[in-house]
Amino acid sequence: MEFQHEQIVKDPKQNQALFERGYCILPFLTPAEVKELTSLFHANHSQENIQGLYVSSHAKSWEELNRISEQIGSTVSPHIDKHFQNIKKIGGTFIVKPTDENNRLEPHQDWRIVDEDQYRSFTIWIALQDTNDYNGCMYVLPTSQNWIRGFRHITIPSVYGKVYELSWKYMTPVHLKAGEAIVFDQALVHASKANQSSSLRIAATNTIISKNASMRICCNHNGVVEEYECPPGFYIKPESTKAPLPLNKLRDTDFKMTQLDEATFIAFAKKNGLIKPGSIHSKISKFISKWM
Repeated sequence: MEFQHEQIVKDPKQNQALFERGYCILPFLTPAEVKELTSLFHANHSQENIQGLYVSSHAKSWEELNRISEQIGSTVSPHIDKHFQNIKKIGGTFIVKPTDENNRLEPHQDWRIVDEDQYRSFTIWIALQDTNDYNGCMYVLPTSQNWIRGFRHITIPSVYGKVYELSWKYMTPVHLKAGEAIVFDQALVHASKANQSSSLRIAATNTIISKNASMRICCNHNGVVEEYECPPGFYIKPESTKAPLPLNKLRDTDFKMTQLDEATFIAFAKKNGLIKPGSIHSKISKFISKWM
């Protein structure tokens, strides 16, 4: 059964983009609010300790994380209320990419945290400075939220793990101005290239889920994907990354952990209009098909 689009974004055109393309871009924070959140980040984090793709929720105690999440929430909540409806707010954190010419984040999907047969979860990713190819802007694979959803967790092999390089050829860069937000389905494939600038690339994020959804989380335990009840906020705790999870288990799923091959990826890309006849992408796909 085709998923029925909810009215999540109040603007009908942006809501259609979110469900069909997998993302939309919204004006979000004022310059003063950008400055406020940037100051909040620097007041609570030491730049010397930031390595790799830094997520503040992974480096803070639960008490500190809650305090930071609440402070982010106090700034962004009025804008969430302005732009969205039929949602629940889950919490916020900072995501930071330091200067490192080798630090490329490969194409991936975020964890599944609701029953996606009925509901959806979304990330609101707010740039706290202008983002571009040079400082590690986000890249997205349009429509990919509808290719393969499945169950997603750090213990479950990424569906795209065998086609990273191919995925990059079809991804779209998202250049944001400071204060703008990209809102994306957490099953949308996204990535970022290295930050080659001299400054941190800082984003503030918030997670929202469908209003009537309850939190779930899944993991791969000895080759079986298990699904658990999940209290709000648990999925960003360190203990959420290891199986089995210390939660009430709902079921063992029948999900088969598979990874796309190049031919299947190309078929999805063609079906969803990412490969146009006569384009360089079309020529690449024909070359790949010839040697498969």
